[in-house]
Amino acid sequence: RFKEKDKLVRPQIKLFNGSLKFLVCICKILQNFLIKNDFISQLAGYLNYSLNIFGSPLTYELKLKNISEYNFNPHFILGSILSTYSAFYDKFHFIEGVIKDERSYKFSNFDRAKNLVANNKNITINEKDFENYIKFVDNLRREEKIIKNEEISYDDAPQEFLDGLTFLIMTDPVKLPKSHVILDRKTIETHLLSDQTDPFNREPLTKEMLLPCPELKAKIEEYMKNKKNEKMKELHSKANK
Repeated sequence: RFKEKDKLVRPQIKLFNGSLKFLVCICKILQNFLIKNDFISQLAGYLNYSLNIFGSPLTYELKLKNISEYNFNPHFILGSILSTYSAFYDKFHFIEGVIKDERSYKFSNFDRAKNLVANNKNITINEKDFENYIKFVDNLRREEKIIKNEEISYDDAPQEFLDGLTFLIMTDPVKLPKSHVILDRKTIETHLLSDQTDPFNREPLTKEMLLPCPELKAKIEEYMKNKKNEKMKELHSKANK
């Protein structure tokens, strides 16, 4: 029976290692695509959960006989996880998703992983990826102060920045082709999951018919960036008192 399990485990570990390499490559090439298509929460949750396991010192204290025969290498796995994070070091929408993962996110895991790499030459991550991972951790620390400790108020946002249904500030505004109402992409795509019509005039509507509003999106991003900078100045001011 053990031999039967053995035959099952070996190819599964090989497949897992290959999938991990593929994930790193995809994230390095297609960061913007992944962010725009709302894979953030799933990807962030997967990475955070994996970091909880493979970023723990206990993982490296495991003593398994003939572990190399199975191609199970925690050092390679941790390096791959950190390389994936590093691909998003300057993508603040993704960083926000990482922090908002209530199941697995702990900032201490990211700091500990950084120290593990610095003190363990067996962890396989190239120099450029590690540099970007350090930048990712620095940005993560800054964003956490804003998101977790000091929520930003957008009460003074112009009316045109607000979603036509939720009246919350939009991050990816799109225009409905028939009613011409502008909504956040998440709002209307959630609606379309159960009802393929324009909520304002009941005309047929699909995701492909939505019209992006790049100029409005740029204005909103600039406004939110300025608000974040104001909040960071406020936080630094409080910290120096």
